[in-house]
Amino acid sequence: MKTFIITMLIALSFFNCKAQTVNLSTYNPSANDKSGKYYKDIDGNFDPFLGVWKNTTGSTTFKVELFKEVIPQGDSPFDYSYDTIQGKYYLIENEGLIDENIICIGENMVKVGYVIIAKSNDGVSMNGVIYDTCIPDDLNSTFGELKMDITATNTAHWTITRKGMKLVGMNYVIPTNIILTKQ
Repeated sequence: MKTFIITMLIALSFFNCKAQTVNLSTYNPSANDKSGKYYKDIDGNFDPFLGVWKNTTGSTTFKVELFKEVIPQGDSPFDYSYDTIQGKYYLIENEGLIDENIICIGENMVKVGYVIIAKSNDGVSMNGVIYDTCIPDDLNSTFGELKMDITATNTAHWTITRKGMKLVGMNYVIPTNIILTKQ
């Protein structure tokens, strides 16, 4: 009898923990969620995007690193956590050669976190935001809408569309329409 009770307690605590983890597809960021839930990428829709992606044009390589990150529970009224795709990028001149030069690294921004924040609902298209921190002026970055579509095994189409105010003469430094290959 004692063994039965212990087994039931363990089983009930397992089910209780699982009840707090729900599928990310049910996540609604405008719902003032106070549930303490963890919205998880249970379906693995993020997986095809995770890893290192590259495009080399001439002597310049654009390298993107994407990874899954859990945004932790915040203060009320946002008392829940969720999975997201986040990332960073590098612009590299003469990658792998003696005179290799990293032109720009887009990693973190103080108020935003990583410079790439995205999600995927289907494992084929990823949508999110990106900050071009490579712009050489006092404006810190240019914000854009990022879209990445997997077109074939280990190949994806990367596009960035400008969002917000456009300043005269201001262009992205990072590529806005290229094909990336997964490494």
